[in-house]
Amino acid sequence: MKKKIILIIFSFAFFSASAQHPGTPDLSGYRFQKRIKGPSHKKSKVLEIMVDGNNYFFAVTYRGEKHKYIYIVVYSLYTWKQVGKYKVDDNRCELYNSYFDKEGKNFYVNYDIYKNKYKRIDLKTGEIEDVECTQTPKGCLKLEPHQYKTEAYTVGENYYIFRDEKFKNYFKIYIKKELYVPEVEEGDDDENVNTQLPVIKLENAKIETDTTNIIEKADTVNINDTLNNK
Repeated sequence: MKKKIILIIFSFAFFSASAQHPGTPDLSGYRFQKRIKGPSHKKSKVLEIMVDGNNYFFAVTYRGEKHKYIYIVVYSLYTWKQVGKYKVDDNRCELYNSYFDKEGKNFYVNYDIYKNKYKRIDLKTGEIEDVECTQTPKGCLKLEPHQYKTEAYTVGENYYIFRDEKFKNYFKIYIKKELYVPEVEEGDDDENVNTQLPVIKLENAKIETDTTNIIEKADTVNINDTLNNK
């Protein structure tokens, strides 16, 4: 009898651990909205995903054809349109230590895991230049190495963006079934309230069909390359 009880407990623990496996995202309360493919070369793979703290953009890094460079693609939040694709002549970019400015004009990308070295990407022109940390809006931050994240949430966890673990050159976007809309009291300074206004307009948003089982060669989005070669 004791053996049976131990076996039952072990089986329950095993299946619980399997259900919570880190490679399986929790999509309860969400529904599929969009699936986007990265650059078309064979070695392309989503490396890291980050969402702009100012609530305008999100960025994704992809492996390049060669180890000595990678691609950064910036997308607009909620419209999911590509802002630009940038070729960075370094073998890594630390998105967890990178950020967009408040005006939504520039992206400051940290490209050294231990040092305050940045590249400033002009989102309008696509120009890339090396800048000192003293020339960035946040100055010289204390940098701490982190593991790359291949998933991210928007404000209120209304959208969940994550790498497709079956086709790693794709990422998926899921929308919460019951959206969170921040309450704004009268007299609040608009500049200090990080609201998610586009969410309010999404009641009739177009929901696309999940095409998880399509072959890898199928393109779900047409990416216009904005390559910046040095």
